[in-house]
Amino acid sequence: MKTADRIFVALDTADEKTALDLAGRLKGLTGGVKLGKEFFTAHGPEGVAKVAAHAAKVFLDLKFHDIPATVRGAVSAALRLKPFMLNVHAAGGEKMMRAAAEAAREAGPGRPLVLAV
Repeated sequence: MKTADRIFVALDTADEKTALDLAGRLKGLTGGVKLGKEFFTAHGPEGVAKVAAHAAKVFLDLKFHDIPATVRGAVSAALRLKPFMLNVHAAGGEKMMRAAAEAAREAGPGRPLVLAV
């Protein structure tokens, strides 16, 4: 793995045009981009899909944190966006984190990495 592939650039913006431009310019130079709550709240799954079409990989930084069943459902819903990785808030506890990991396994071999923060 090249060093650049390990670098994800945070697109901490709610502006879709800026995110699309940066994602396109960074493709091939970094491992991918991170989209967080600000962008997701402004543009939803459709916005994430648009950026993903321009980026190498997407880290979906939504820090899911709720009861295990709800986090499982959120991760399952996120799978259709095909993120390279996503995260959960570790304060949700072991059961919640396990539920997230189990839901991610539903994607099979191309499943996203699940990080706890």
